[in-house]
Amino acid sequence: MRRVLLALAGLAVFAAALVAFLPAAVALRWLAPPLPDLVLEDPQGTIWNGRVGRVLHQGQELGELRWVARRSALLEGAYAADFVLEGPAEARGHLYRSFRDLRLRDVDARAPALLFDGALGPGLRPQGEIALSLAHAHWRDDRLVAIDGRADWRRAALGGALAARLGEIRAVFADTGDGRVRGEVEARDGALDISGGFDTGPAGWRLDLLLASREPAIVRVLQWFGEPAGPGRRRLRMEGAWATATS
Repeated sequence: MRRVLLALAGLAVFAAALVAFLPAAVALRWLAPPLPDLVLEDPQGTIWNGRVGRVLHQGQELGELRWVARRSALLEGAYAADFVLEGPAEARGHLYRSFRDLRLRDVDARAPALLFDGALGPGLRPQGEIALSLAHAHWRDDRLVAIDGRADWRRAALGGALAARLGEIRAVFADTGDGRVRGEVEARDGALDISGGFDTGPAGWRLDLLLASREPAIVRVLQWFGEPAGPGRRRLRMEGAWATATS
């Protein structure tokens, strides 16, 4: 019996050592959120204390990612770490990982809107700052099951040939409990009126917004979006499928 206990203790120590020195490159396959077009380059360190030299999304460099794990979470059969992203984009928050579940909590992030150049169409260069705040996000078996947060386009403006100041734009979103996420979009200072929202699910997404303004510069910009809905007003309806969705 004593030999069995010693053998088990030895195996436990060996397993703990393997986890403690698990390279960051291997750990990231398990820890990274299942987000499309996310690339993590130059991982260094271990699962407990590591870094990624370059984080890229859709080819845009976001910065360097560092994390430090909380060993106390092992008592609950999970992994937890605090992370910080520094570079063109900035973020900090908490990550929790178990066998089936990945959770992000208290995430605050921001990035120059110019990082999303091209997202609105040719000739429309976004300016200002995009800020994201997540109270929590929960994936189970790589599928999003819960989320609660908001995104702000601060000092929103467009550069280029169709330059215009749009003001402050906010989107508030949360899960509906059935695998879908719904959000509402609003403009906050009167330069641009927005009403409507968006809906996403496992297979795809849908956007339905009413855009309006009395300012000539913004009215010219709105001609690029949607269909006419009255003087100075446009209805923008879009939908699509996720690249990873399968039927």
